Amino acid sequence: MWRIILPHNLFYFFKSFLYFCFTRKNDHKVLFYSPQHFNRGVLRTNDFIKPLIEITEAKGISSWVIEEPSYESNYPRRKVVQFDFILLLIIFLRKVLKGDFIEKEHKIGQFLGRVFFRNKIEHIIIQSQSMVSFFRGVYPNAKIYDYQHGVIYKGHPAYCESKNVPELIKRNNVCILVFGSGFKKLLENINSYYIEHSLVIGVNKEKCTQNLNGENILITLQFTEDHTPEENKKLLEDLQLFIQENSNHQFVLKHHPRFNNEINNEEMLKHTNVSITQKPLAECLRNCKIHSTAYSTSVFEAAALKVPSVFYSDLKIEIYKNQFIYPINTLNDTLRMYNDLQIEVENWYKNYYEPLNETLWLKIVQ
Repeated sequence: MWRIILPHNLFYFFKSFLYFCFTRKNDHKVLFYSPQHFNRGVLRTNDFIKPLIEITEAKGISSWVIEEPSYESNYPRRKVVQFDFILLLIIFLRKVLKGDFIEKEHKIGQFLGRVFFRNKIEHIIIQSQSMVSFFRGVYPNAKIYDYQHGVIYKGHPAYCESKNVPELIKRNNVCILVFGSGFKKLLENINSYYIEHSLVIGVNKEKCTQNLNGENILITLQFTEDHTPEENKKLLEDLQLFIQENSNHQFVLKHHPRFNNEINNEEMLKHTNVSITQKPLAECLRNCKIHSTAYSTSVFEAAALKVPSVFYSDLKIEIYKNQFIYPINTLNDTLRMYNDLQIEVENWYKNYYEPLNETLWLKIVQ
């Protein structure tokens, strides 16, 4: 949080302060709220939510777009309303008020809503369930939708607690907008709440094709603070073993967007057939022959390009084997059955990532 004092963050803080204190807030049909760290598109845009905003505005439906700062992120800010000033107030009030987290957020939302959000909102679209309880406090009658941004699986703490729906979703009456029927079925198998509280909205995906001349194996890494040091160590050991056992191939490593030096790169680069790239993931996938990972949403992105994935670790392979029913094979078998697997993974992908349903989206917000 100390990064707020950096010059560029101070600029956005004072801009946010002036906006929320002195600008009249109009009524809107739709409020879009998403954190800054989702601005990961090729053009540094939020490619998940951008199409929804464009469709909404093209139909003349009034919308309000607010962005939450991510001070640890290097991704750029969008030219939208910045949330810095309100976020600082929320953090302060969290320390002052008593009660469980959701209850406190409702109270904070009710209080700040009367001061800074004196307008009407009918629909709220958020990502990663960020500020759900706060906005429920501000707009108690609005419909809140959480738009999927990553892989949903049984055991994902954001969507299930054992076989129960997390209180954050249930108490705020949140509906989940998912990319495809495969994800909706997974949610419904977790809890019946999701039968009526999830919708297949689809996702906008640019049409890309694989570079047929690609021969490298792209490895998307999962070294992040989400893991314990022991888990990161296991992932590194599994990766090194995988590379050693397949020393006749060239490997290109791509770090997770939230990698923060959890492991030493030199440990991976001691092999002559290994390099690290800073290129955008989409470009890396287009130019590889096979994708490899311990577990990653990149499995889906690779499948969209008909690029088969190989798993170098068993840390979370159960998710892909038993929940997603992904065609798992060794590297040698994948190369041997390459053309058939290309077709198989593409068909598999289409069950989880369906085209953006513009008609349904407009039905929701009109």
